[in-house]
This record gives sequence, C-alpha cells and structure tokens, in this order.
Amino acid sequence: MKIYICLPEKFFSAQGKIRSCFREKLRKFYGRLKDSDIEFFTGRPDFVDVYVMGDSRSNAEEIISVIEKCITDSAGSIETLSSQQINIKLNYGSINPDFRPEPFTQKDKITDKNPASDDLREFDYESLSQNYRAETPRYSLDRVILPEDVMTKIKEALAVIETESKVFDEWGLRNIMPFATCAMSFYGPPGTGKSMAAEGIAESLGRKIIRASYSDITSKYKGQGPKMAKALFLAAQKQDAVLFIDESESLLAKRSESSGDSSEASNAMKSQLLILLEEFNGIVIFATNLPRINDRAFNARLISIKFSLPEKDAREKIWEQHIRGKGIKIPLADDVNISELAEEYEFCGRDIKKAVRDACVRTALTNKNTVSQEDFVMSCEKVKSENEELKNAEDYSSSSVQLSDGLKKLIQKKAAEAKPVSLS
Repeated sequence: MKIYICLPEKFFSAQGKIRSCFREKLRKFYGRLKDSDIEFFTGRPDFVDVYVMGDSRSNAEEIISVIEKCITDSAGSIETLSSQQINIKLNYGSINPDFRPEPFTQKDKITDKNPASDDLREFDYESLSQNYRAETPRYSLDRVILPEDVMTKIKEALAVIETESKVFDEWGLRNIMPFATCAMSFYGPPGTGKSMAAEGIAESLGRKIIRASYSDITSKYKGQGPKMAKALFLAAQKQDAVLFIDESESLLAKRSESSGDSSEASNAMKSQLLILLEEFNGIVIFATNLPRINDRAFNARLISIKFSLPEKDAREKIWEQHIRGKGIKIPLADDVNISELAEEYEFCGRDIKKAVRDACVRTALTNKNTVSQEDFVMSCEKVKSENEELKNAEDYSSSSVQLSDGLKKLIQKKAAEAKPVSLS
C-alpha cells in the first residue's frame, strides 16, 4: 500500500501533520499505515495531487472527504486551500500499477493544458474519465417488456453484485477472483429492447448510467483508444454507474491476424478491454446485433443474453405501454383494439413506437379530437412498407454497382475488337 502526495513547495512544512492525519483517519479504510507508506513529492504550484495506490471496498466519497479534510486542516495554518485545489486519484494502482510521481518542473506545465499529449510522463486517466458523465436512467425496468426467461437471466447475472459481500468477502472468493464484475452482452435484432433494458437495470439498482459506443472510445483522441477505454471504465467505477456500450460489434469482434497499424491498434484496444473486464468492479453491458463475430475471449467473459422479436402477448403489452402507459395522455377513440394490432403486425418495440408517434402526429395535423383504430392501422402499414423496402433495397455502395445488359454487351464488343498489345 502506497500513498503519493504531490505538494507545492510552500506546503512542505505541513508534511508531518498530513502524514499523521492520514495514518489516523485512513486506518479504517486501508488498515495500519507506516510512515514509509506515505511519500511526498514536489507538486504543481497551488495544487495538491494525491495518488492512493491501494484498493478499498469502502465508499469512495467518504474516503475523498477524509483526505480533503486532512490536507486542508494541515495546510490551513500556511495558506487557505480549497477542495477544488486538491485532486485525488483513488485505486490508482489498478490503473497504473508501476506509477511513481516525478518532481514537478516548469516544463511540466503543458500537462494541464493537453491531457492527450504525447509529451506526458504518464497518461492522466483521471482527467480523461471526466469526458464520461453518468446520467439518470430514462426508463424503469417495469417499462421494459421482455420474456420471463430473459428477465430471469438478467437477474441471475446481477446477483453477482447483490451477493458480493457474502460470496466474495465472507466466503473468500476474492482470493481467486479479486473483482466482482457483472459483464453482460445483450444481442439480437434492432428494436428489441436492449438499450431500454440497460437503462431499466440502472434505475432498479438506484444507479446512474454512462452511455457510450465504439466511436466514443476511439474518436476523442486519435490513436489513444486503449487509454480512452481505461478512462471510460474508471469513470463508471468512480461514479458507481452502470456502463452501457452500444453498437459494440467492432469493439468485440475477432482480433485480426494481419499486420499493419490499423490492425495492431484494433488488437491493442481489444486486449486492453479484456484486461478491464477482468478488473472492473461493477456492471458493464454491451449491446450488439452481430454476436457471431465476437472474439471467443470476450464470449468467455460475458454473460450473453438473447433479445428476440416479441410474441403476440408481449406485443400487446408493448402497445399498452405506449398508448396507455404511465404519463401517456393520448385521446383514444372507442374503437382502438390493441389485440388486433398485435395480431396483425409482428413488430418489434421500436416499430410500435414509430407507429404510435406517426398516428398521433397525423391526428394532430388534421385537428381530430381522438386517435382511432384506422389511424393506428395506417401508421402500421406505413412502417411495414418502409421495413419491406429497406429489406429489399439494393446495395448502392460503389463495389456493388450493377451494369445494364446493354452496357455489358458494349464492353464485351469493345474488348473483342481491341488489338493485342505486343510486348516485344
């Protein structure tokens, strides 16, 4: 266990007080600390940086509050120091186990301006993690209509978190697997409730959710994909949030055996992600429409849960949620028959949502007082037609351009008339 404290030179005389306070106040979180466990370095002017290398299962906010008070109380006799001037990095050893601060010099000032600079001594994951902010879930789990077997699998997966204290601490499983990670892969056709389920899980646990995708990890700083992945997981850990990574096909795809910068960068990202999954203490959910391209190493670490197109009974419940659910005030005509709509149209949840929206908009535009069964049927037919057109649409990519029969014959004729080229 090590704690590194980087102090401005003007606070050097407070080292003894800070060390004594740390040893007394942090004992309940990290056990007994020796003087040699707490080291001081020359830090940035006007800022204090604290790197706590050891891991603690205690509440992170409480630890941060104790550390801030130790420093502000100890340095208060020299100069006023606010909590905004104290940067605390908890569990830093799990992110950068070989880290050791270097004394601050004037040339280091650039690090505060450009956290993604190649000139950094060490990558500042703490700063990058601030790019990802947890948000309040938009849906509750009771709004998500899923088959009973799918809900059972989700609850069984979440049991790892719910039973962590008993299973990992009391029963000692932490000796063979230090981190209680709940990593799930939601796969299936688009519109089957994968994103809503992730939001509902976060809401049911009283947690916030961080939503991300492959592009969020790779595009913020070119060439820094593995480091951005680390920052993303750190953000979820710090904010005690459910991490939801949508459109994860590229992220989980099989590692490439070919050479080249692009392949090497992609493989580095996947290798980093595998490590993060092993060390993450929380809930991470991936959503994908193409599970068959997943690397086997990911499948071995993920609990895969299939989301299928809803059956008729489920479709009825989805229709009910969308037109009569909590907070919904659609003025419905007496002839609206949900059972008929669910029977006639084998829609996923997303298609039902589109049909309801379209029917409501059409009714509002025509100044009608109620939305009728005919309005819903017209909207359903429109959605159905759009789906069929997309299903049968041609591939308009340049590699799939189709030549007309007449153009093919002309090319063949010109080729036959062409004189051979002499190489002599």
